[in-house]
Amino acid sequence: MVTSGITTVKYLLSNYKKHLSKWFSLPSISDDQKLENLLKELKDSTCLVIEFPYVDKLFRDSYYNYYSSAHKQTKRDTIRVSLFTTEISKDDLFDQEKQELVQFSYVGFFVLRPLNGNFLGRSIISPNVLQTYNFVCCLSHHKSTLFGIPLEVHGFPYSTQDTKMISCAETSIWAITEYFGTKYPEYGLVLPNKIHSLLKSTYYQRSLPKLISIRTSGFIC
Repeated sequence: MVTSGITTVKYLLSNYKKHLSKWFSLPSISDDQKLENLLKELKDSTCLVIEFPYVDKLFRDSYYNYYSSAHKQTKRDTIRVSLFTTEISKDDLFDQEKQELVQFSYVGFFVLRPLNGNFLGRSIISPNVLQTYNFVCCLSHHKSTLFGIPLEVHGFPYSTQDTKMISCAETSIWAITEYFGTKYPEYGLVLPNKIHSLLKSTYYQRSLPKLISIRTSGFIC
């Protein structure tokens, strides 16, 4: 079953729990402050185009190397939310005369993973879609498709931690290689399992699931 739709930032912010519970078959949904913070940062006029199911390379790598063998059952499909600065209809996407308008208003996407409380996954976002843009970030061109239509965005790679396969270190390495790998041909993209494989010889104990170090000042990852 393929589910798609077009909605607004305010609607998704108010109703994401209901829809994620249905799409991911989760009996209850935990608050996801990181997802809510992102939605609050987007301009209110942003148009959201939703695709489900969506195969995300970053989460599939984590799924097959960790979640598929975990005791708790986790779905492998994700949701992709594409972002546009102007209102886009399905007819616009398949109208040859409007392809230039669709490309001009495309400002990236973010992926929602079936991980309760850690939904926000791989994202490529143009800072132009944010309400405030007063920070420095590394931008590169990223190609994607929406219902088979090729699109390109000049944005920055981002993902939140899933606390199992990717913590702060792996997320940072992925984002750096995603940036350099799409901007320069000399660099390659690196997925979570490759990172763990390269570092395995340096571990003195197992790396999965993620271990939390404790200091007197609190918890650190």
